[in-house]
Amino acid sequence: MARILRLLSLPLLSFALLSLAGCAGYSIVSDSKSTVYVHPFLNKTLEPQLDLFLTRQLKKIILERPGISLAQDETHADIVIKGTIVECVRGVDFFSKDEEVEMARYTVSIAYAFHSGENKTSDTLTGVWHASLVTGFNRYSLLSNLADSLANSIYMRLIEYVQN
Repeated sequence: MARILRLLSLPLLSFALLSLAGCAGYSIVSDSKSTVYVHPFLNKTLEPQLDLFLTRQLKKIILERPGISLAQDETHADIVIKGTIVECVRGVDFFSKDEEVEMARYTVSIAYAFHSGENKTSDTLTGVWHASLVTGFNRYSLLSNLADSLANSIYMRLIEYVQN
């Protein structure tokens, strides 16, 4: 019985060692720790507080994840992020029998830029979210979900920027 266990454990041990060795030296973020300053996003839409939610969520994500840290101000940052919420449009997905809006669609567009010395990368990010207006609509929850999704997308683009 012991011999069978030894024979079975050898391939498992080999697989585990090869798996660990295969990941050596690879990481999602670069080894050099970058510092980032996030300017408060400007809001050019009629959706109040979306800029506050987005700025707060992006800072939170940067703080929670490895490889990038927040700078207190622009002068101490390797990268500066600036952005403007240029559009937030609510559309209709479904009407009820009484012609009341039951499901709404929110389309949000953000123009943003990463600045690092003389280098600047600009882009636009657009997302679409759906919200039920019938059962338990919560504006705070909607803004939180919008901000979380947008901030995660910006963060992933920031990682790409840092690696290049």
